[in-house]
Amino acid sequence: KEQWLQSSNSVLFLSEIALDLAYRCWLENPKRVPEDLFTELMEHSYKLLESYMVSGNWKAADQYTYRIMVQVLDKSVGDFFTPKELLTFPCQDLLRLDDLWVQHSGGKFGFSVQKKIWVQLDGKLDGEWDYETYKRFGMEIAWYDNDFKFIGYKNFKFEITDVTPVGHLPVGSGVSGLHLPVSGS
Repeated sequence: KEQWLQSSNSVLFLSEIALDLAYRCWLENPKRVPEDLFTELMEHSYKLLESYMVSGNWKAADQYTYRIMVQVLDKSVGDFFTPKELLTFPCQDLLRLDDLWVQHSGGKFGFSVQKKIWVQLDGKLDGEWDYETYKRFGMEIAWYDNDFKFIGYKNFKFEITDVTPVGHLPVGSGVSGLHLPVSGS
């Protein structure tokens, strides 16, 4: 069993290197990556994301969720998402990301979990900025403290415990049109 784990970790590591290389190539010139290769790249990306979740590496899962969203929207790492981009994000990809988060967190994390909280706080789903709802939402899922000060990415709870707030993750892609940069944090 231990040998299998070492072997699967090596394969996972090599897959991550290959994906990273393909991703960097895609970033340099998206037109250079053929459509069928891009489809394969996306499939591998989802599998790598799921492997992070299965292993309980929620920080890597959060950061990789952002990376997948960047790929889907043909943006660059470090870019923010606009409310319009989030409102028109391809349903198939959004549902796939959300299903992975909800399934592997036992319903504690995911976009649909965050959406439910947003709506319970009287948030509208129209893409318009609502500071008061965002403030309540941010404090409810513990992105902000009680004084509405951002807790800092390094202080996020990248684990599932009884005290981890429901809806706390994913954060890397934001929920209300904001993206909190995660690289290097």
